[in-house]
Amino acid sequence: MVALDDGQFGDSLRTQRQTAGLTQRELAVRAGVSVRAVRYWENGHINTPRMASRQLIQRVLDGAPPRACDRVRIGVLGPLVVHGRSRELGLLRPKAAALFALVAIQPNNEVSRDEIVDVLWDGRPPSSHVRLIRGHGDAVRRMLGPTVDLVSVGRGGYRLRVERDQIDVLEFTALAGRAAAAYSMGDVTRAFELYAASLACWRGSPLVGFDRRLRDHPATVALTARYRAAESVLSSRTVVGMQYSGSTPPTLPA
Repeated sequence: MVALDDGQFGDSLRTQRQTAGLTQRELAVRAGVSVRAVRYWENGHINTPRMASRQLIQRVLDGAPPRACDRVRIGVLGPLVVHGRSRELGLLRPKAAALFALVAIQPNNEVSRDEIVDVLWDGRPPSSHVRLIRGHGDAVRRMLGPTVDLVSVGRGGYRLRVERDQIDVLEFTALAGRAAAAYSMGDVTRAFELYAASLACWRGSPLVGFDRRLRDHPATVALTARYRAAESVLSSRTVVGMQYSGSTPPTLPA
């Protein structure tokens, strides 16, 4: 446990952080606080954090697993949403939100710094872009909390490391893939059920409200193409005499 005595808090925090093998940045991201705050606490510029921040730090240093209620679910197939972090998402600056959208539309894939620069600044970044990207990445990590990892990769790139049940993109692609496999094996009934389930993941056009560089991104275009393919198969149900009784899928712009 971190000692809560005002005079020893900073030293105890530094010792336990180093024992846990965490950098100041890693501790800050996992606890959802700023790097500057951790630095100030350890250096004695601020005696002790508020109780809420102290509890977040304590959970990280104690190695406690995230609570079930801390898990988030990310929605990309429509307006960008983060269930469980709606307020935090709304507080992101536009470019931090764009960075999050960019990694979320291609989860578990590496997104290079060059790609980030193209999307955030249309290929014409300011001289401070490396520092700005790092700051936006830290903001996204704090917004997401401890159950989803935004991992630094390569030279200034990122990967959103996430499970299938935490983001609609992975749920959709998994269901659509299973549907295609069932269809190719002649199990039309099962294929239609799976295609219908895959379309239910959608709430509208991906990343509504973002710049066209995100809405026309190759990953967004590929997902939309898979949606239309699934929709096309479902529309053929009358040809084979089947009745699709699922909810009407969203209509995407042509």
